Amino acid sequence: MTEDQLPRHLRAPFPCLGRRGVAVSDHPLASQAACDVLAAGGSAVDAAIALSLTLGCACPYYTGIGGGGFGLVWMPGWSEPRWLDFREVAPAAAHMETFEDLPDVASTQGVHSVGVPGMLAGLGELHKQFGRLPWKDLFIPAMAAARAGVAVDPNWHRISLSKERILVGFPEAARLFLRGGVSPFPGTPIPLPELADTYEYLAEHGAAAFYRGDLAACLLSCLDGWMTAEDLAGYQVRWRQPLSMDWRGGRVHTVSSPSAGGLQLLQILGLMERRGSPEASQEDNSHWLAEAMRISFRDRCQSAGDPDFQGPDPSLYLSKDWFEDWSTQMTADSILQLIGPTLAYATGGTASHAVASADGGVVVMTESINHWFGSFLIPKGTGMLLNNIMDDFTTHRHRPDGFNLAPAPWNLVEAGKRPVSSSTPAVWMVDGRPRLVVGSAGGPRITTSVAQILLNSVWHGQNIQQAVQAPRLHHQWFPDHLEVEPQVPEGLRQALRARGHRIQEHACRSHAAALECHWEEGFFSAGADFRSFGAARGWSL
Repeated sequence: MTEDQLPRHLRAPFPCLGRRGVAVSDHPLASQAACDVLAAGGSAVDAAIALSLTLGCACPYYTGIGGGGFGLVWMPGWSEPRWLDFREVAPAAAHMETFEDLPDVASTQGVHSVGVPGMLAGLGELHKQFGRLPWKDLFIPAMAAARAGVAVDPNWHRISLSKERILVGFPEAARLFLRGGVSPFPGTPIPLPELADTYEYLAEHGAAAFYRGDLAACLLSCLDGWMTAEDLAGYQVRWRQPLSMDWRGGRVHTVSSPSAGGLQLLQILGLMERRGSPEASQEDNSHWLAEAMRISFRDRCQSAGDPDFQGPDPSLYLSKDWFEDWSTQMTADSILQLIGPTLAYATGGTASHAVASADGGVVVMTESINHWFGSFLIPKGTGMLLNNIMDDFTTHRHRPDGFNLAPAPWNLVEAGKRPVSSSTPAVWMVDGRPRLVVGSAGGPRITTSVAQILLNSVWHGQNIQQAVQAPRLHHQWFPDHLEVEPQVPEGLRQALRARGHRIQEHACRSHAAALECHWEEGFFSAGADFRSFGAARGWSL
């Protein structure tokens, strides 16, 4: 058998394989925790919960129980996944004018940047519906990791250096995450004993203990009245209907509002079907892809909002007329004139992870405390960073948010409202079962990363590791340039410049987690992302 005749999962770079299950995330400890739970008889949901909790102490600078997220779940016999929205919400004190007279950093740092966390409510609901092992058992690997301390990796060190000047201004965050006022060098263990104690408390008393009682009071004590006991006690998760679209002999299922990411994903894939082709040149497909990205971000500010409030109808932006209108405007040798101002870049972090089990279904989750180190606030004695999700709202009617996303009328601040997200967990189902399961982190780059991984795998026949590892493009309309990773070859850059694209090279800013289900062959494969400290683990015994 020649190299070309080998099954794609046996070609380098190799994916992680598992006969009975796989897990992939931003850290090896978290992925291993999930596989250990599967081996102990847990469901895929049990494994995903253990993974999430462990990730909260392995990557505390961008995810954890002080944040929120979205989860797609599929169980055997289901015709489509279900999706759970446990996104943070604005507290009752918030309103459209909240940030107009506050300092510019108020939506990204400190008290006013914090929304009501949804993570524990989401994990608790998932366990209630689909858990198999006792709730308290799922905290064991996370508590052990928090007490022992997870070693700083180069990605952690890089992010810490970029936020060092801000961290020193927040005593609890500086105490836990700096050493002598400076960022710890890679290899330095960071014990989080207070977070371990918080985990132990929640393991014993359940998810509801986050929202009422002593822990809730501790959380509120650092927020100076911005959030109340009623805000916490009133938090509710939402089961919502996925967005879906037929694609390439299967059906893509993803999240809908309040995330714009799922709608944009389907728009990008749909436009690529109309203008691109697996047989077309890399130069042509890259041009069509960049144009599809631009169009989807242009419509984003009009097409997404919290569905519990007045907002747009997403189906209007997936209609036959929408696709025909835009695909006929796209041209092969030049870019569309979509005018907008040039804005400055910002940075942020999210985590995505996926788990599959031979007997317990598939889960993909995207979760976050929003920007790196969130609000920088840690309630004393909890070890828990709180989110700065308020910046995901349109806090100023004529200014972009911290990810440079244009102001959106449906995303203005209102009490009890969920801000628009870019999260794009996705499941591509073929013959009634998941084939590909993909999620990513990276703010607005989430959507474009998920789209490229699906195209790499389905259009171009890459194994899941190759699909994750391939160089990526990103365009979000504002700023008006095409972002390319350093690995994108110069020949492709020149071809895109010739068609009018303004090329800027940027460091790798998104990191994905993806897996493939090989049901007929009886195994799973998973692809981890080098752009973070990503790792996949398999379970075969």
